[in-house]
Amino acid sequence: MSKPGSLSVSGNVKEVKRGSSLWLKTRSAELGGFARQNGYGMFPIGFSQVQALRGYIAAQEEHHRR
Repeated sequence: MSKPGSLSVSGNVKEVKRGSSLWLKTRSAELGGFARQNGYGMFPIGFSQVQALRGYIAAQEEHHRR
C-alpha cells in the first residue's frame, strides 16, 4: 500500500482503520460493537520482501490459535 503524499502516516492509518471498521460493521449486526485497538505499528519493506510478508500474514490465524 502506498500512502497519498497529502496524508501523514498516522492520517493514512486512521483512514484505513476507520474505513475498514465501518465496512465490518455493515456486514453483520453482531459486529456493531466492533472497535479497533488504539495505536498501530508500521514497518517499511522492500519489494523483495513482499512474498515473505504475505506468508507471515497468511499464517497469523494459525499462529494465534496456539
